[in-house]
Amino acid sequence: MKNTYKSEVKEVIEYMNDKYTKNFRHKGKYVQHYTTKLLQDYSVEEIKAVIDNRYNAWICVPVMHKYFRPSTIFDPSNFSKYFDDTFN
Repeated sequence: MKNTYKSEVKEVIEYMNDKYTKNFRHKGKYVQHYTTKLLQDYSVEEIKAVIDNRYNAWICVPVMHKYFRPSTIFDPSNFSKYFDDTFN
């Protein structure tokens, strides 16, 4: 499957890296797969807002810092909850 969202995936992962001071690769299969699926239903700005929301919710809770990663944030069941928390 060709990733038609290549530049958007890169933008989202770079934003996450800057926000969380991490170094996630935007070319990894997991990241590309789940970020591409998210981009089919959500805009880049909505995904960035969810990243910001999770950062704000977890930054003061050190035990949660390990969840600042694509596999947690972009997991489909988690993302829908985080989206609702961000926009409702």
